[in-house]
Order: sequence, then C-alpha cells, then structure tokens
Amino acid sequence: MTGHALVVGGTGMLRGVTLDLAARGWTVSVVARRHGPLAALRQDAASRSGRPDAVNPVPVDYADIGALAAGIRAATTVHGPVELAVCYIHSMAPHAPIVVADMVANRLSSCPYIHIVGSTDPDELRIDANRDELSQMPGLRYRRVILGFVLEGESARWLSDDEIVAGVLESIGNESPEQVIGRVSPWRLHPPL
Repeated sequence: MTGHALVVGGTGMLRGVTLDLAARGWTVSVVARRHGPLAALRQDAASRSGRPDAVNPVPVDYADIGALAAGIRAATTVHGPVELAVCYIHSMAPHAPIVVADMVANRLSSCPYIHIVGSTDPDELRIDANRDELSQMPGLRYRRVILGFVLEGESARWLSDDEIVAGVLESIGNESPEQVIGRVSPWRLHPPL
C-alpha cells in the first residue's frame, strides 16, 4: 500500500519509520518543530527513495494546535487525504492526538491511526481517555503501541530507536488494537527513569 502518510515525531525516534515508508513509495508528511532535522530527513529520504518529494515537511510545534491543524490541512490539500497516521506525541500537548485524529479521519475509508505512547507516561488517565475517544471516532482505525523496556540477564534497558522502529512497522502491518514493544511488566524491573 502507498499513498499519503502522516508521521508526528518523524525526525527523532520515528525517523526510521519515515524513511521506510518513503522507500516503500509513500509520500510522508512529517510534523516536527526543528527545520534542520526536517531538511536532513527530506534529503535522506530523497536519496534513498529516488523521489525528491518523498517527505513533505510540516514545520510546526504540535503543542500549537492551531498551527498543527493548519499544517495538516495544507499537507492534505497538496498530497490528498492521509491514509496512514503514525503519532508519537508527548503528554505536554494533551489535545494534539485528538486534533490529528480530527484532521485525518476519513469517512470513506477508515484511516489507520497508530498512537505511540511511553510506558512511563505520568498522565495515564489522559492517555486512556484519548484511547477511548479515538477508538470510537468514525473514519479512524485506532491502534495503540506501548513502548516498554528490554531485560538482558540481570539488567534492564529502554528500547533502542531501531527496536522501536521495527515494532512500529510491525504494528502498521497488523490490525491488533494494542501492541507492546518490549515488555512493561513486571514494572519493578524497569530501567531507571
């Protein structure tokens, strides 16, 4: 499948997801605050995919929900409706996941919405409320990916970016409503915060 994908957080931890989607032929609109990483990502995706427009930069801070909505609206005007959304949004922007969902929900063919959350997020109640609202939104196929940790013998560590990318790409290919990358229990064994 190819089309127009939206990745929120696609220059950092999800950079590999952006590059993989672009290499598969998707046009990927990437929401990120910093212009430098967006430009570098766009150049890298162009050289890997052979398409100079494989990445469409959306240089906005997702905490500014007005700018976020305008950026997504502009991307869909140029590249068509979003057919896949992959979003890693920190808890400091509690309304951003809903704004993204409102902008990408497609009443004709439900848009997969992959919502990535950290297992250490202190605002679990808000995340659960968002999950309930997003999973019932028409035109959206909501899936939640929880980032955990890895046990290695007697020690534990947080997931690497490569492990996160592999898990997110796997979640794109399945319809499971919730997936854990790594493990989240027993919590007493997690690495230091």
